[in-house]
Amino acid sequence: MNEAFWLMWKLATPVLAVVTVLLLIERRQQQRRADGLWNSIVAYRNEKHALVAKLAKAQLEATEAKSIANILRHRDEATCPCSEVKALQDRNVYLEERNNQLTLQLFEINTPKVIKYFLC
Repeated sequence: MNEAFWLMWKLATPVLAVVTVLLLIERRQQQRRADGLWNSIVAYRNEKHALVAKLAKAQLEATEAKSIANILRHRDEATCPCSEVKALQDRNVYLEERNNQLTLQLFEINTPKVIKYFLC
């Protein structure tokens, strides 16, 4: 019994050292995971702001094109449609479609992240 106690006493120091090293390694891995998550959060925030800025710019361009097209259409309503009005109408259609695409892209990117945030 006495020998068993001293044998366990001698083995306690290396076992504690190994456990301490394993816990330090696990802590470092968790710190790396936390840093990676923080970096992804920062990247997401930057990406979100860029997408919102693109969306706002596209909406402004669409509004501007729509107003120009309306002015030209009212001005030239009595005559046959000229190429400039047609070009602005085409641009207006393009900008509206692009605006819709950016809106859907913004929802597509943000919705899973918002859902994941609320589920965690």
